[in-house]
Formats: sequence, C-alpha cells, structure tokens
Amino acid sequence: MNEGEESWTLHDIMIPGGQTAKLVRVPAPNSQDFRCSEVADRLKFVTPTPAIILCGAMTQRAGKTMAGVTRAAFRTDAMILDSGISSCVEKFCLRKNVKLIGVCPEAEVSYPRLNP
Repeated sequence: MNEGEESWTLHDIMIPGGQTAKLVRVPAPNSQDFRCSEVADRLKFVTPTPAIILCGAMTQRAGKTMAGVTRAAFRTDAMILDSGISSCVEKFCLRKNVKLIGVCPEAEVSYPRLNP
C-alpha cells in the first residue's frame, strides 16, 4: 500500500427494496495499517453483540432453516455474519430488520444496477 492511501473505504450502496447498505472495501486486509476495530467503530459496532456465523450456507433450498436462524437472531438481538453469497438469508433479514454482515472477496460481489 502506498503512503497516503487509506487501508479501507466506506461506501453507501442502494440494495433492492430501496434500502441502503454499507460497503467496506479493504484492498489489503493483511496490511499493518488495517485495523478492524476502526471499521467497527465507524459502523457503530461498539457494544458487545451476539453473533450467528453462517459457514457453507450457500443454497437456494434452505428457506425454513434460514427463516428460523433469522427469527433466532431477531429474538436475541443478534447479528448474522455470512459469506454474502446467495445463502438466501438476506430476504429474511430484511423482513425482520436483522443486521447482516456479508464478508467475501470483491470478485464474488455483484452490485445492484440502477434503472435509468
């Protein structure tokens, strides 16, 4: 990383349904200048929060399971950490207003397109 470059950047993006989401780009996650705590502070994740971590949940047929996971997160005020790639939990999180954090390589992200 060159001197003067930020170790991460924060963006607002529009997602389907007219809502906004935060996008954090970390070009060099192994950089000595990158501090995950800075990102958490900026996103206002400053108090301990229960978390549900979904690993290997990429499927299109787990609707009832993901609905149950989201319901559990809603009832316990937990956030869900996910790969962010088609786990089908996204729509349930939108319905229940549960915080969802997707972590994945940028090459795997498809950004929503705006209609003219």
